Amino acid sequence: MQSRYRVHGFIRLTLAVAVLSVAGVQGQGLFFEPNSKVTTTISTAPAGQEPVELALNPATSRLYVANRTSNSISVIDTQKNTVLANIPLNGKPRGLAVNQNSNRIYTSLEASKSLAVIDGATNMVTGNLSLGFAPTSLGGIAVNPQTNRIYVTNGNLNQIAVIDGSSNRLLDLVVVGASPAGVAVNEITNRVYVANEEGNSMTVLDGASNALVKVVFVELAPRGVAVNPVTNRVYVANSGSSSISVIDGTTNIVQATTNVIGVPNVLVVNATTNRIFIPLNFSTSVAILDGVANKVDESVSVESEPFGVAVNEQAKQAYVSNPVRNFISVIAEEVAPSDTESPVVTVNAPVAGLVIPSLDNAKVEIGWRATDNVGVASQSISLTGKRNGTSFTASVADGLPGTAQTFTLMVARNDAVTDAQIIVQAKDAAGNSGRGTSGLFQIIAPDNEKPVVSNVTLSKANIKRKKDPNLVIAWKSTDNVAVAAHDLRFAGNGTDFATEIVTGLAGSTQTFTWAIPTTLPKTLTGIIKVTARDVAGNTGEAISGIVQIK
Repeated sequence: MQSRYRVHGFIRLTLAVAVLSVAGVQGQGLFFEPNSKVTTTISTAPAGQEPVELALNPATSRLYVANRTSNSISVIDTQKNTVLANIPLNGKPRGLAVNQNSNRIYTSLEASKSLAVIDGATNMVTGNLSLGFAPTSLGGIAVNPQTNRIYVTNGNLNQIAVIDGSSNRLLDLVVVGASPAGVAVNEITNRVYVANEEGNSMTVLDGASNALVKVVFVELAPRGVAVNPVTNRVYVANSGSSSISVIDGTTNIVQATTNVIGVPNVLVVNATTNRIFIPLNFSTSVAILDGVANKVDESVSVESEPFGVAVNEQAKQAYVSNPVRNFISVIAEEVAPSDTESPVVTVNAPVAGLVIPSLDNAKVEIGWRATDNVGVASQSISLTGKRNGTSFTASVADGLPGTAQTFTLMVARNDAVTDAQIIVQAKDAAGNSGRGTSGLFQIIAPDNEKPVVSNVTLSKANIKRKKDPNLVIAWKSTDNVAVAAHDLRFAGNGTDFATEIVTGLAGSTQTFTWAIPTTLPKTLTGIIKVTARDVAGNTGEAISGIVQIK
């Protein structure tokens, strides 16, 4: 079965099936599971029984699996998907975390109430720190590799233990919310995030001082928490309400809440692809949350109830533990072919030659069309031109969706821009950009000055319609800005200009030939009025001499 989902642009998820046996138990043979086309799986049985928690060291590409029933840690080579070793432990492992800088692996032991320290180079247990409490929470350990601090939640006493990774010494027990479960660290900001299951909240701690920064209330029974240090977003799995809370790590405000179908207990972030993987208990699915849209855009079947989860960002793979069937599901992300084609943009408004007075509520209506071989992701608009002879470029709108095709620019009163032009830039998800420009137009300051019309002359003073009905009317018109149009009318009695000759002549026109209609009285004496209009609506007029029509 093949499933597709978008990952940081246009990326497809491809699932292939294979089962790899445990080294030293069944040999290192490769065989295919009959009739299964869901995902690659790595078997941990019988050496690893009930795999629950997962952690990955990106520096060594080693995946560590906490096997709760068999009291061991499985070490998996993720490049070959083979089990390299099984490390025996004195107690039931529950939580699991890795310090990639020191190559140390930490696992909380529920039965012995302690924290085991494993050397990633030798796969040997090198330390065992007594915690004084039984750690039982999935996702209850986190490491800050920059400060070498380890954090372990104590759900019974509403505390989190702070441990020095250099000396394996307990530094502090910090009171948090009710029944702390999952914990995560943003190593860039040195903030520690604790999901409080019974408090319906998340505690934010300062990693330098262990002081409380804020309590963020989320939805019901939050258990898992994960951080994207690149976007500074925090994700909380609310098991009681089947939802994911998305929190801004800068403001500590909930930005969005997304529902899922199933019970989310833990989750993990792939900061490279900005995707969040969420195993859903009591189902056979892993939900994949789009970190940009804050919504689930894929649900991947793993054929068995998923539990723990880890990601390998470089290999673009996610690993999901299946404690019922004792294997690890591997979800591989296949990147789509790169997109090198730029969007094409055509701007059709404003049209060239448009003149817009900068009055109250004046607008520039912008229209365009942007197309792309894959899809337009975002668009921006800018205005260029000259103010008082000085060229400028100003942003009009940014971050418009790819579907937008119109925008209204409000004109500032008394603004004046010559050689004005609109530029629309479109980008696709791959970062390719294309642009289009409008024709040149003008924005003018309010105009209260009337046009001036003069020298209205007629080609002849007496007309015999049967012989030659055409009368050439000429005039001169000027305006401080520009004449927009002319209207000509005839008054048969010299005062009432009731007869329309022509309206809406271009502002540049200075002559007109009037074919005198036969509907006028046979013998008539009158005058002609020429009216000039500017774009602001101001008018000026002048009249001709007398003409006699027979």
